[in-house]
Amino acid sequence: MIAYLSVHFLENPILIAIVILFYMFIVLGNSRDKIIITDEYFEIVFKRLIPVLSTSRKFIYKDIERIEADLPLTQSRGVLSSLVTATAPVLMIVTNTIAIQYRGGRVKKISTNIYRDAYHEAFDALRRVSNIQIEINDIPFS
Repeated sequence: MIAYLSVHFLENPILIAIVILFYMFIVLGNSRDKIIITDEYFEIVFKRLIPVLSTSRKFIYKDIERIEADLPLTQSRGVLSSLVTATAPVLMIVTNTIAIQYRGGRVKKISTNIYRDAYHEAFDALRRVSNIQIEINDIPFS
């Protein structure tokens, strides 16, 4: 697609430049998020294609009262799904959201592309190492 647009750039440079920038934004902005559980904190890592754009957020257990998770995003299975993901990465429209309520009452909401099953595994591990109250809402996505 990019090669085709580059060849026809002179026909409509503004439109083609916008389309190329859009595709670059999708590819560079697409993340592979993950959650890491340790004995004292958990960390959500937003890993981007370009390492400089990657970020992470640490949450210390002793500061957290409870976590509420809305988890509509599940992993797609099948050959067609794998083919589409491999050839045309897109930004997720549906994300999983966790709301972290701190002991002082402040709430921090985070949306990630971490799949539901990975959150369930992480929350099971989190329950083993902390006393944080965790509420999970497995919202079906339709």
